[in-house]
Amino acid sequence: MVRSNDRRRSVGARRDAGFSLIEVISAVAIFAIVMMLLSTMAVSVGRTGRSNGYTTKRNFALRQQAARLEVMPFADVAKLASGNAQVLVGDFTFLRRLVVTKPGSDRVTVRVVVEPLAGEFKPDSVTIHRGRAASGSPLCLTC
Repeated sequence: MVRSNDRRRSVGARRDAGFSLIEVISAVAIFAIVMMLLSTMAVSVGRTGRSNGYTTKRNFALRQQAARLEVMPFADVAKLASGNAQVLVGDFTFLRRLVVTKPGSDRVTVRVVVEPLAGEFKPDSVTIHRGRAASGSPLCLTC
């Protein structure tokens, strides 16, 4: 025989077994807010990564152009003329500007400007001062 008290317990247990609509709506709202915050953060990290990638490529291109001038013989550097050239290094295209000044016959100053063709990134530059080795110096092979 089932007592009426046991019957009430089983009916009450069935009512408490699930979630109410308010609890489900609250959980979905909290989940939506967290997902929006995470997506905003993911977009920000992506933009920063892209910007850092272009900055790294620009710095590499600038260092590469400066290294070329540093290892050139002085006579070749003295023959350089100012001008612009579009250069491609890997997948990075930039405009290279050379500004050559000759303050004396034994000195040359070259300013290299690397300007990425992607307009949102700023140009960067380096100035290289070169001088002819003194005559009688072990560094001067043609003196």
